[in-house]
Amino acid sequence: MTARFKDLALDANDHQALADWWCRDALTGDTRPEDGPVPIADPDPRGPLIWLNPVR
Repeated sequence: MTARFKDLALDANDHQALADWWCRDALTGDTRPEDGPVPIADPDPRGPLIWLNPVR
């Protein structure tokens, strides 16, 4: 059996800028929430759900 990541969580001081990069450059340009953790899904649902968590 092959193991797969289901979720990947990243903490970031500027999680919105990181989410912008992932949404704009790495994936499809999806919109994202303004506050709290930002979930980013693989448009081809093979990859893990990426969570960008705000930290201060």
